[in-house]
Amino acid sequence: MIRKNELLKNPETGIFHSPVGPIGLGANTGGLGFCVFLDGLRPLPASFRTGPGKNASIHITLALEFLDRYFSGAPVDIGESIAKGLVFDFDGFTDREKEVYRTLLGIPWGKTISYRDLAARSGCPNGARFAGNTMAKNRFPVLVPCHRVIRSDGTLGRYSSGEHIKKKLLEMEERFF
Repeated sequence: MIRKNELLKNPETGIFHSPVGPIGLGANTGGLGFCVFLDGLRPLPASFRTGPGKNASIHITLALEFLDRYFSGAPVDIGESIAKGLVFDFDGFTDREKEVYRTLLGIPWGKTISYRDLAARSGCPNGARFAGNTMAKNRFPVLVPCHRVIRSDGTLGRYSSGEHIKKKLLEMEERFF
């Protein structure tokens, strides 16, 4: 869920209408500040009703391009968008949380990883709970693919936008992979 302070810190906004619900994007001078599902946010703030203007920042533009390709079923690599200039504004996250997110960016389309394995790969052995808490704070779902993180027993686990969306994203990746 988007918080009012996130709207204030990210004056440029956009919207993407995905098959699983609207996704709101916000950018600032530091990069993309958020890219979150807007489920339950009614009415939508005025800035989300029209989408980005013709002078949208590179961060909004690249994120929208990524989402368009992703939801059309084309396997996409966020690394390509980053190479073109997409920057995530990780302001407010600890160095350990940022490392978990960087590690997560390397999990490919159609693959999953457990919270325990994600923590270990991020240099935080025995940090499954930490990895889970970090996923819960992810302001960039789909782009920083926290839906690909599951429990060690193979069950889905929680998802900030709802387990039904996590399941749909994983099913979509499985279908197109």
